[in-house]
Amino acid sequence: MKKIRVGQFSQSPVLLAIAYNDFLPEYHIEVINVLSSPAQFGSLMKGDLDIALTSPDNVLLYATTPKNPLGEMCDLIMLRSIDRGLDLSLVSTPGITSPEELLGATFSIDSPASGFALLLNSMLRRLKVDISKVTFIAAGSTPKRLIHMIEGASQASILNAESKVQAEEKGFREWMSVVEVSPNYLGTAICVERRHENREEIQNFMGAWRRANDWLLDVSFSEYLEIFSENASVLRSEKYFNLLHDPIHGLTRENALSLNSLQVLIKIREESNAYIPRTEQLSKLISNRYD
Repeated sequence: MKKIRVGQFSQSPVLLAIAYNDFLPEYHIEVINVLSSPAQFGSLMKGDLDIALTSPDNVLLYATTPKNPLGEMCDLIMLRSIDRGLDLSLVSTPGITSPEELLGATFSIDSPASGFALLLNSMLRRLKVDISKVTFIAAGSTPKRLIHMIEGASQASILNAESKVQAEEKGFREWMSVVEVSPNYLGTAICVERRHENREEIQNFMGAWRRANDWLLDVSFSEYLEIFSENASVLRSEKYFNLLHDPIHGLTRENALSLNSLQVLIKIREESNAYIPRTEQLSKLISNRYD
């Protein structure tokens, strides 16, 4: 059986729906939970991954400049959008009760150059928190940042998807949602090396993704539960199911990748005085094959 290796940060119900519906009968999808964005793109460029489910901002950084954690400019292309952030939010442990107390908190981030870290900076500025006095600690992927907070290694972070739902269940406090920064934010996209865009397995994967994504957006909650094993999972909760269907935060039925959506990320970068790609580089990062 042919293999497709997919690197993800948070769990993807679309991948589960592909397997449940047997939309790729000739392939085995090996799902790899990556530890950080440098690890994800390092694996993609070494050929240890075929596909990355990642933030579009990560693609901006790794595909348009060698001034990234890998020290090389990667030839990447995004094939389609996945979601609008899945309730991406600034969250703290219950002991933080005011914006002023955020100043004394330790914040878990992926890496200082990651898009989520820059978005966190934008949120803190809107809360009038002096970023120069904030302590940041690199903790890796979103699920790992949640663990950091639970274990007391940090008191705040930016979380989404199942990690955000779990944080809410533990009484964590939300301070700001991504929609307060931009109503047109894209949280995740499918990315591959450009030279692999036309490979048969990539095309087959993208066809299966579209079918599974549509299936998820059309099924009832009881039908949705059937894609999971009996093991307890926050993805089985009705709250997570509703999040996938949320028109503001949830899955994108149509491919929402566009120059306008990338410009939202550019604006967030500008606010942090971070590296900004040239305008002519942006259109080359978006495939027209899967509109």
